[in-house]
Amino acid sequence: MVMTRARFYLSVVVATWAMLLAGCGGKGESAAAPAGFKVETLDGRVTLTWDTVAGVEYWAFYAAADGVTPNNWTQLTSGRAVVNVTSPYVITGLANGTKYSFSLNGRIGGGPGGPGAVAVSATPRLAGGAWVAGAALAGAELNAVTASGLAVPYVAVGNGGAVQTSADGLTWAARTSGTTADLYSVATNGTLTVAVGKGGVALSSANSGETWATANSTTTQDLRTVVFGGTTFIAAGAGGVVLGSADGVTWTTRASGVTTTILGGAYVNSTYILVGAGGTVLTSADAVTWNNRTSAGAGNLNAATYGAAQYIVVGDSGAAYSSADGITFTTQTTGVTQKLNAVFAGSQLIAVGEAGTILTSTDGKTWAKVNAGVSSALTGITARNAVYVIVGRGGVNLTSK
Repeated sequence: MVMTRARFYLSVVVATWAMLLAGCGGKGESAAAPAGFKVETLDGRVTLTWDTVAGVEYWAFYAAADGVTPNNWTQLTSGRAVVNVTSPYVITGLANGTKYSFSLNGRIGGGPGGPGAVAVSATPRLAGGAWVAGAALAGAELNAVTASGLAVPYVAVGNGGAVQTSADGLTWAARTSGTTADLYSVATNGTLTVAVGKGGVALSSANSGETWATANSTTTQDLRTVVFGGTTFIAAGAGGVVLGSADGVTWTTRASGVTTTILGGAYVNSTYILVGAGGTVLTSADAVTWNNRTSAGAGNLNAATYGAAQYIVVGDSGAAYSSADGITFTTQTTGVTQKLNAVFAGSQLIAVGEAGTILTSTDGKTWAKVNAGVSSALTGITARNAVYVIVGRGGVNLTSK
């Protein structure tokens, strides 16, 4: 059989990898098969853990097939190897619903790879189907949460100027906001975090919510939502007030064209979208000129996002609407009558609301109710690195990953 040049080079690459894995060179030694090897299934990824031995360098192997080993991974179409890993090690970019197998071996002093740990199979799955409750945060009636992306990823705000920050969504620390006004919403650009609330209060934090400075929002209207997109923070609220700021400190009024209260918003699909009382839906491409859209409903709309290739808005009495273009919205059935306070699009759509309501959807049309394990009102949701965090009344905080 004639081997083409391309196939020859491929065989050389595979052979070279095999030599590397075997630790050719005659130095060092093999390590025993790693003990305590475990695989935690997550959303689009897994976490590998094992009992680490000092002086051992570990290599991980995986494939979308059963029984991967340090010796056969090159023979599997989907086989992969990752060198010099440490426990815990996260493998990302995996397909939800696909079964993978994982193994691990070790070497000492650059020697040949030793025997592999017995392969463990795992199937990544969407987050949002099961939730873990953190300890209730005393006195924290929380209204919103954002993921900042800095050293303290999660920032939540609430009534009486409450601010809580968390590195993992489970353990929270109370911060001093400098105000006793109710804070209704919080947003971040990854560096600066902005919170807004009752009576036009506006705060900014350059250290992920640990300390705050007061800004002049130029209004005394309640600000019910703040979002960030492009280079601009947009705050909006009672009387249809809309404000814009590049730095979270200096705010200018933008003409919204409505006088109804704006209750929620988002920057999604390169579009600013604001929603509110009486079915109000406003969209803007530049954060300056706003267009009044048709929501197909007359009730209050509380939150918006973009997922499953469409705009999604939710509101009172379990209302949900979808739109492919952000102009015309179609009513969808959620199967619940509780008020929906927030919605987020990650690997799937998740909406939260009163009485511990959590809904999930992969298409924005069919929604499934998930047992939250709590009965308090859930008011905010965000996600970072496929870890969802929900906050609510009575200091409720939940995570799913």
